[in-house]
Amino acid sequence: MSEIVKTYDYTDAEGKLLYQNVRFEPKTFRQRRSNGNGEFIWDLNGVKKTLYRLQELLKSSTQDFVFITEGEKDADNLNSLGLTATTSGSSTSWKPEFAKFFKGRLVCVLPHNDVAGERYAKAVADSLHGVASEVRIVELPGRPANGGDVSDWLDDGGDVPKLLELVDKTESYKPVPDKLIQHQVLSTVKPKQVEYLQPEVIPMDMLTIIVSQEGEGKSCLASNITAHVTTGKCWPNAADVPNPEGSVIIFNHEEDTAAVLVPRLIANGADLNRVIDAGNIVQKGDEMPFDIENDIWELDSLIDKYPETRLVIFDPITSYCCCNENSNSEVRRALKPLLDFAARRSVAVLGLTHLNKKIDIGMINRTIGSRAWSAVPRMVWGIRTEQVEDDEGQKSDTDSKFLLCIKCNLGPKPKGLRFSIGDGGRVVWDEERVHISIDNDCKVRTSRIDEAVIWLKKYLGDKQMTSAAIFEDGGEAKFGRNLLYAAKKNLKIRKSKSSFHGEGIWFWELPK
Repeated sequence: MSEIVKTYDYTDAEGKLLYQNVRFEPKTFRQRRSNGNGEFIWDLNGVKKTLYRLQELLKSSTQDFVFITEGEKDADNLNSLGLTATTSGSSTSWKPEFAKFFKGRLVCVLPHNDVAGERYAKAVADSLHGVASEVRIVELPGRPANGGDVSDWLDDGGDVPKLLELVDKTESYKPVPDKLIQHQVLSTVKPKQVEYLQPEVIPMDMLTIIVSQEGEGKSCLASNITAHVTTGKCWPNAADVPNPEGSVIIFNHEEDTAAVLVPRLIANGADLNRVIDAGNIVQKGDEMPFDIENDIWELDSLIDKYPETRLVIFDPITSYCCCNENSNSEVRRALKPLLDFAARRSVAVLGLTHLNKKIDIGMINRTIGSRAWSAVPRMVWGIRTEQVEDDEGQKSDTDSKFLLCIKCNLGPKPKGLRFSIGDGGRVVWDEERVHISIDNDCKVRTSRIDEAVIWLKKYLGDKQMTSAAIFEDGGEAKFGRNLLYAAKKNLKIRKSKSSFHGEGIWFWELPK
């Protein structure tokens, strides 16, 4: 059964008893108020709380430090040594209206050695800053962990001279706001040259987006980019620029890894030893999808295992942002950790996504979902299939595709690139750069000679064919000899004569 072991009287400025804080054994506290007739009621209804030993505080010298403790026992022990000490009671009991009693005073706060004590000391010091003439928070050495206080310190050999010496060595408290605006003076920032994974196309330390309709070749293009990164093969638009080898982490939501992704990477010549297929998050046996906003530090851990990583791919990126993809603010918040990650780990991040169905607006506004999907990345590229239009106005797709810049925040928009997709998803790049706006129809009005050029280039590929076979197959495609000779001149076809096939047998091949 609990019994009262100590009572602490709280009075007004004249010394009239207002209420008591009562300690029981086992250690618990309850508060009670006086009814004015020597009896107590176990509640504080209608009683305004105040400071412990308030009357003594108000009578003390304003030239001496007032010590604020976290409990009545500590205040009593300090007062017994000739010091002025008070408390509001517990670690959560401080009230802003108590500050008026310390106007112009020197104040020293003595917190308990725990998190609650630190919070109490900060609440008191913040409240008194600008009211008291000076506030100091003194951390007493050698206190027990988990709540050691000034009474423990005194029991362990502490005394008034040592306490005053510690007070003298402690700097005045300066409040630190809970919230700060991060800022820097730009004259202190050293300009940084933008580096590229793929020159002009994919910058390092940033997010790049490639967007297109389904089936236009985004994933095949990503596999080809992976091949260039993992093998160090020079980029098609920078044949004379060294390309350091590195690893690629792929978050692949849509493709079957064994049946589609691996064969496609092989077709493009990727080094599979440097390709990491990233999956779900596993936590305490539970499996859940990777979420950029909440799981970015797990991606950091994965990078630590593969420190040579230069590129991270999300296909499609919308599957890895667990937010409302149509909300501008939510998409921006979800992508922010990814931007910080790219800069922190010096990697390029490539996100693939789809177009919406609004065909009557510019491509910059056609990324599926919120406008933020194209506003947040520094580079946005789109894929369009080249079309031909004959003299009668009939359009048809060619095998050629364009990779065209939709947005570039790093300078002028770079020229586009032309490529085609062969067997197994193998990407073949053209050396020719194109200057086409993605918002225009990607069509070419061709004459019959232009059509013959397209046919002959596709027909020859990387093979060497006899002129006889070309004329025969070209005839079936409705191209006469004169058209084929004109196309040969346009393509700068190389011809050679073989002695193994008799006199007059000529071979045509595209220039290397």
